[in-house]
Amino acid sequence: MKDKSTVKKMRHAFLGSAILLIIAVIAYGIGCYPLYIHAKSNVMHQLYDELKDIEISDMDDDDRESLNEYQNEKIDILIVDSNFREIYSNKGEMSQSYIRKRFQDCLKEYREEGVIDRRIYQSRQRLILKGKIVQEKNIYYAYLKKDSTLPDFDDSESLFKVPSTSNDFYVVTRDAYFHSLKLFKQDGAQETGQIKQIKVFI
Repeated sequence: MKDKSTVKKMRHAFLGSAILLIIAVIAYGIGCYPLYIHAKSNVMHQLYDELKDIEISDMDDDDRESLNEYQNEKIDILIVDSNFREIYSNKGEMSQSYIRKRFQDCLKEYREEGVIDRRIYQSRQRLILKGKIVQEKNIYYAYLKKDSTLPDFDDSESLFKVPSTSNDFYVVTRDAYFHSLKLFKQDGAQETGQIKQIKVFI
C-alpha cells in the first residue's frame, strides 16, 4: 500500500503535467492563429497581384477561370471601374447601395499597394483588401473580403481516440497525425495533412 507522501507526490506530478499540457495547448492556439492570418493575407495579396496582371477592360474566360481557382479560399471578389460600374464579381450582381457603401463612401482607403485591414464583425474575423488598379488610362477598384475566423469543428466529422503516454502537446499532436495516416490508408481515403481539433482527456 502506498503511503500518503507517495500518493501526494503522484498527485502533484499529475497536476503539474496537466497544467503544463493546458499551457502548451493555449500557447499553441495563440501562436497558430497569427500564422493562419498571415497565410490568408498572403493568399489575398497573391490574388490582388493576379488581378493587376489581368487586362480588366478585356477579361476573357481564361482570366475568369484563373480567378475561380481561389474559390476554395472563399474570398469575395468585387471589381468596379472609376464610374463604380461592376466589372466582375464572384458573388453575382451587386446592388448599387452595396457598391456605394463599399467604394464611393470610402474611396480614399483604396491604394495601389492593396492594404489589408483586419476587422471584427459580430464575433467574426474578416480580412478586407482595398486596392486601386491603374491600367493605362483606366482606373479600377478591387474589394476582396475573406472571413478569417478559424473554422468551427463539425461533430459530424471523423473522430478517433489516440492513446499517448506523453505530456508534451506536440508529441500528442504527432501521434494523432500518424494515427490518422494509418486510418486514411486503411479506408482508402485521401489524407489532407490537417487535424482540425484535438481533445485531451486526462
